[in-house]
Amino acid sequence: RCDAGERYLMIKVMTIAAGLCLAMSVPAAEPTPTGPVDEQVRRWRQFMDDVHALHRRLIDGRAVRVTRRVGGYARHPEYFREEVYTDSRNGRVIGRLQWVSQAATQLHSIEVFIHDRRGRVIRDYSAWYLPDARNAPWSATISLYAYPDDGLTAFRSFDAGDNPVQEVCRGRYRGKDVEIAFDEFDRLREERKPGGGMLGTALYRLCFQGLPLNSAGRYLQPQ
Repeated sequence: RCDAGERYLMIKVMTIAAGLCLAMSVPAAEPTPTGPVDEQVRRWRQFMDDVHALHRRLIDGRAVRVTRRVGGYARHPEYFREEVYTDSRNGRVIGRLQWVSQAATQLHSIEVFIHDRRGRVIRDYSAWYLPDARNAPWSATISLYAYPDDGLTAFRSFDAGDNPVQEVCRGRYRGKDVEIAFDEFDRLREERKPGGGMLGTALYRLCFQGLPLNSAGRYLQPQ
């Protein structure tokens, strides 16, 4: 049986992989740096830099094990060099960085994990660029976690502009599989259903109790 940390990693890896595959299936388009987009570009770039700085602070002076591999995509084979940093004392993953193979100092993606004393991930920060678009990260998010029941793992994600973008709850509860996954548009559709659809159920309330609904608050700044 997987513990909470292992369940979390499987959920998160599947979620990010799905996002990358979807993004890679459509033509890349860089934001036009005019008007209000300028501020978003600046903010999302800074967010990725701040996540990288957090990773450096977390590994500074700590005994870590680094595993490496080369990966890529159908149109970009061997596009990145991945480094996974694990705490040598307890086996917890601290961060996962992917560097552009042909540009040694350029990050393709980064994800940093913050754990509680029990080893469960309580928040993570992630950002990544598309291979064909380096103007600003395609995705820059913070995810906040809850473990409302021994068999459930839930998280709610916000982008670098503090907009809710996703909420997920998976696991088992009272002998049944649980699979709740909404983006911001799914949530709006549920709200319009009689009784609020899934949002009006006791299971939904259990999953996301204690997680902020509209803002990541102070955790928007990587820490």
